[in-house]
Amino acid sequence: MVEGFGRSFTDAEKFEIPLKNVNVPTLVIAGRHDLIVPLKGSRKAVKTLPRARLLVLDDSGHCSPEEEPEKVAAAILPFLRSGR
Repeated sequence: MVEGFGRSFTDAEKFEIPLKNVNVPTLVIAGRHDLIVPLKGSRKAVKTLPRARLLVLDDSGHCSPEEEPEKVAAAILPFLRSGR
């Protein structure tokens, strides 16, 4: 599933689960310098997911929780508390 989910960010037309059907609050955290899931793909996924928000971390690559843990935590905790 992880591989398929990753593909959804880069090739949404070929993904088996339509992201437009994922109707739950979703926070997409993207590193601006991510070479595995490019920012363009994250932006596309957020446009497709009905209830998604995008957080772009300017100083991160693919491992944002390790590279900028404070910023990731600061985004996730309010997101979880808000329920949206």
